Amino acid sequence: MVSADVPIINMEHHYLITDPIQAFVARDQEIPVMRDSLTAGYFRQEQIQA
Repeated sequence: MVSADVPIINMEHHYLITDPIQAFVARDQEIPVMRDSLTAGYFRQEQIQA
């Protein structure tokens, strides 16, 4: 619509799933998302399991 050429790149995502970490489970709130610009990755707590 505006005659702009925007490059599009397909990306592949990898997930590392661990067993529940008790220090995180014991918290009342989820941990904040931690971003690592060196590896272009991020770490996050997906859900709190009661």
